[in-house]
Amino acid sequence: MFKVKCSNVTEIKGLVEVIEDKYAPYYRRRWSLHDREIGIYLYEHLGTYSGSVFTIMTIVDFDMNTDTCDVDVRNVGGAMSLIGMSKAEDFVTRLINEITDYADRQGWTYEVERVKTRPAGSQCPNCKAAYKYPKENRREDGSVDCQNCGKPFTPE
Repeated sequence: MFKVKCSNVTEIKGLVEVIEDKYAPYYRRRWSLHDREIGIYLYEHLGTYSGSVFTIMTIVDFDMNTDTCDVDVRNVGGAMSLIGMSKAEDFVTRLINEITDYADRQGWTYEVERVKTRPAGSQCPNCKAAYKYPKENRREDGSVDCQNCGKPFTPE
């Protein structure tokens, strides 16, 4: 996941247009909450012939009180093949470059950081899916069956 932290931002209409035009043809949701404008945008790539399948979520959070805008870009699905992973990374790189180019044109100050994420639960060593496994659902030895692939493993 990447986060682009922008400051000196007075409006985000143009930034949102850049994201919507090229990087969010499938799902767009924007709303205002007090002095904040928030948007969630999805891009899905289903490359049947290339084997590349991925979903990218972009979250825009503009705080009008502080003139800051955070843009989170994360791969939220797919990329199961080596081809898919590289195509997802290429897509994210292009999107981040578009955001920073726009910020440069607007005179915004920005910082791009790679944010490490961790699974929301225990990750299966076989299929890499992550789920939460309550203690009452575990066997005496502590193992569980993966909810995705069904293979047994011992969660962390």
